Amino acid sequence: AMWPPRFTRGGGVRSGFESLGRLEPYRGGDLEQPGELARAAKARSFNGELVLTYGNEAGTAWIANLVFSLRAVGIEHFLVIVMDDEHCAELMKPPWRISCAWSSWDFGKSRESGRGCRRPGELRRLWYSRHHYMSRVIGELNLNVAVVDGDISVQRDFYPLLKAPPLREHNLIYTLDHQHTCGDLNVGFAYCQNCASGGRAQWAIDEGLRREGYFCAGEPGEFDGANARFWARSDGAGVTAGPHRWVEWTTARDQKLYSDVVGGSCCGAPQHRLLFPGTYKQVGDSYAFMRQWGSHAGCMTMAAAGGGASGLQTWWHELLMGGNASDGYARAGGPRETVAIATGSLASGWHGTGEGELAGWSGHWSERPPAVAHFVGGGPAGGKVEIMQGLGWWRYEADVAAHAIAEATNKTAGYALPRSFFWPATRRGVLVLAGPAARIDTATSAEYVSAYNERRRWLLRLAVLLQRTAVDPRAPCDAPWVVSDTRTGHRGRGYRGRWYTPGWPWPFDGGVGIVGSKCRYGEAEPNTTGATADCCAPIFGKVAGVRCYETAHPAIVETYLATTYARRTQSAELPLADLMVGGEVDAGKLRAVRGRYEQQVLWVRPPLPLPPLRGLSTSDRAAVQRFASKECLTALKGSL
Repeated sequence: AMWPPRFTRGGGVRSGFESLGRLEPYRGGDLEQPGELARAAKARSFNGELVLTYGNEAGTAWIANLVFSLRAVGIEHFLVIVMDDEHCAELMKPPWRISCAWSSWDFGKSRESGRGCRRPGELRRLWYSRHHYMSRVIGELNLNVAVVDGDISVQRDFYPLLKAPPLREHNLIYTLDHQHTCGDLNVGFAYCQNCASGGRAQWAIDEGLRREGYFCAGEPGEFDGANARFWARSDGAGVTAGPHRWVEWTTARDQKLYSDVVGGSCCGAPQHRLLFPGTYKQVGDSYAFMRQWGSHAGCMTMAAAGGGASGLQTWWHELLMGGNASDGYARAGGPRETVAIATGSLASGWHGTGEGELAGWSGHWSERPPAVAHFVGGGPAGGKVEIMQGLGWWRYEADVAAHAIAEATNKTAGYALPRSFFWPATRRGVLVLAGPAARIDTATSAEYVSAYNERRRWLLRLAVLLQRTAVDPRAPCDAPWVVSDTRTGHRGRGYRGRWYTPGWPWPFDGGVGIVGSKCRYGEAEPNTTGATADCCAPIFGKVAGVRCYETAHPAIVETYLATTYARRTQSAELPLADLMVGGEVDAGKLRAVRGRYEQQVLWVRPPLPLPPLRGLSTSDRAAVQRFASKECLTALKGSL
């Protein structure tokens, strides 16, 4: 468990920023009130550094998982910014004691947006709060500040790489989305070191807020209609044409906006390339369009810098913009500041499209994870939480915290664990397949899915009668249907020649794949030695029937039996042969023995083919059906 926080001196490079155990937990007030941000920073900063993250009740598990990963590498100098005081109060309760403050700042009603957004929204408030408070920390508090998204898992202390050449020479640090240009950023991880109050880096952050405020206001006649003011020069030059329609929201909105802003700062002129506030028809040639909107690839290209003892490669560019011009743009004076890129062993994304990144789906994260592992791109490629669990990086304590907080606030929260894990009907622990039934060897992925669901339905029925949560089977790492180097075209680059993707190519219709890690129970057998080996869990693309049962990921077994004591005391095997009558498992006998086993993990070793279950009562059938959503209910009823 990751609570209460304790400072432990681990091996590896010491950064001087290991704050775990050196800071008191802190519950702040509304950061928009005078003095509140300064008080919070004084309580939570360490050695001139502060880490910010953010979220609402729906994202509590993500917040907690990130926080526990920070603590695991010795970093306690974080502050979680939430949207209301009640949420912060619950986060601060023992045993998790997640330090936080709340904010009444709402982009839709803020000073940056002037009159306010035409349609204020929770997502805009959430996303832009990180930039708002990053700017305030730079401008008011003279601290270095990192802003970290909730879909990140921190695997190592990232400060040794930030404080060594080449990155220690640079100021505003982002990750890349694709190529090493100022206009192609990912804002999931951002860091500002030695950034001057009112300087060029802070100007870029503030300009992003100003621009979003201008866009989201959606004033009549500004972006809409045949004579929209924003488009007047472009339409007049024959580059674009209307009629135009204001666009309220887009995916990855702040990422696109900040790519444009920083790209413009590198070029020394305003740029619009990835995010426009309305629809348009391009009628001129592409070069005329680019010139009209300030998109010049040459001036955005970043210079390479690398090496040093860290071996880290980066790219950088001087920031040119600043000042207080009425449109937000003026050539900057004051101290020289730069933007640079965190990539490779410092920070990489799951999809790995940023130059220099170690792609998570290559499989190498299981042996060489980056310090900051960002699961961008993991959603459509098997699911971010599913991939994290497959790697063994989801801390189930986060689900426990999220469930308790959701109960207290009466607001919805998502978990990695099934909802049923917290029901009284499953209070006795988990039920796990062992023996031949636990390994599913098939020639095709379709055959795997069929066998996988058959075994899940069989185990689910037993688990309900035993008042436990059923655990899904694993997948063989060497299955012939696992996506290979040859299929992806990345010969020799996947972990042991295989890639962690649910089929190939995108959009993964009917696709199945694996995610691997090191674990003790990959062979689904009781293990008292604690020895680890490669193991794999399935991930799915667009496949019917795999996400509609209330079952748990096999990584939960690793968590339950992580210690020598737990392996000795919390694991038992169900004597299935004693519970069978005429070759069928007897429901009455199962009910009779469920109270005998107090261990958290109960193994069951059925023969193949799986024996039928007899003697289910009407109430038993109804209880089992609670554990399936509508999509899978017909199949589950058929097995009853």
